[in-house]
Amino acid sequence: MANNNHVTLIGNLTADPKIHDSTTLKICGLRLAVTGREKTQDGWQNRPNYFDITCFAGTADTAGKLSKGDKIQVEGRLRWREWKTADGNSRQAVEIIANTIETVTVPTVEVEEEVAACWPPPRRRGAERRRVTPISRSRTASSPSSSKARCHGRSHGLRSQVSPH
Repeated sequence: MANNNHVTLIGNLTADPKIHDSTTLKICGLRLAVTGREKTQDGWQNRPNYFDITCFAGTADTAGKLSKGDKIQVEGRLRWREWKTADGNSRQAVEIIANTIETVTVPTVEVEEEVAACWPPPRRRGAERRRVTPISRSRTASSPSSSKARCHGRSHGLRSQVSPH
């Protein structure tokens, strides 16, 4: 059976990564802030959500090079854990075990201006554009069904016209 436990998040690091280097395994802990939208009485508001992320081995090496405020994409799985505190209280936590971590680059103003200058792309010469126009009811009753647009064997009362621009 396929593993349905998969998470992908994009957000900003809230602090520098905490690296724990043991003799057998390198472990890195991160905290990610992801902004979500929530409807309140005053309208839609941005609401931050915070997630704990744990990385092992090679992923921990990658994460160790990051710093507070970096925008990253994390792909991994959820892990639920439970433990008892020193005073006997039960605690629970859900964390993300990261499989991959990638930095997300935010375009600078210069890049956005370059893209805007060349958008929309130029049209190809001789390219035809297809327009679909409705056929009037009186004409559909008298016209043969072959002139109507067909989709899955059904007639929809639409006629296709080709225009040269």
